Amino acid sequence: MSIIQPKHSWDKGLDYQKTYRFLLETIKTCKSEIKRRNCVVLLVQLRNGTRVSEAIDACREMQATNSREVQIMCRKQRKNPNVRLVVYPEELSFNLIRGYDFSTLTSALLRSYAFKRFGFNTHSLRYAFVTHALKLGVSPVIVAKITGHKDLSVILTYAQTQSAHQLLKDALRYNIQSLK
Repeated sequence: MSIIQPKHSWDKGLDYQKTYRFLLETIKTCKSEIKRRNCVVLLVQLRNGTRVSEAIDACREMQATNSREVQIMCRKQRKNPNVRLVVYPEELSFNLIRGYDFSTLTSALLRSYAFKRFGFNTHSLRYAFVTHALKLGVSPVIVAKITGHKDLSVILTYAQTQSAHQLLKDALRYNIQSLK
């Protein structure tokens, strides 16, 4: 099953639902503990819209605190960093996370794994989350809060071209109707 849509951009236009099902199936059928651990982190990243480093931090914190919900520091915010909530996917057994060694996992290793094994950049999982949330009608302000963005314009940049065009059409339609 291919989760990558043919696009000429680095984000590969990942479809959130297809990628979600693909990673879940890979976790269920994978024999290698290391590969399964990697896919668990990728699924945490996809389901929460985190950066890959934040997903790794969250999995480490979940394991250390034995908690399905953790607060982590947002990366890329050196001045006054935000803290954001990351939730372990309910559809996964929490026992999976308890048995993995996250101490050796780095962002570089996980990025390399995702690209070599599946052909996508891990940041495209963040794009997929944002695009999916916007398609569901979640306010860009809420999406920015969930993903830890301080600048709302970044969220609009994240929306894949099709979605951005649709959002613009919907916004114009809404503004025109509200003026009547």
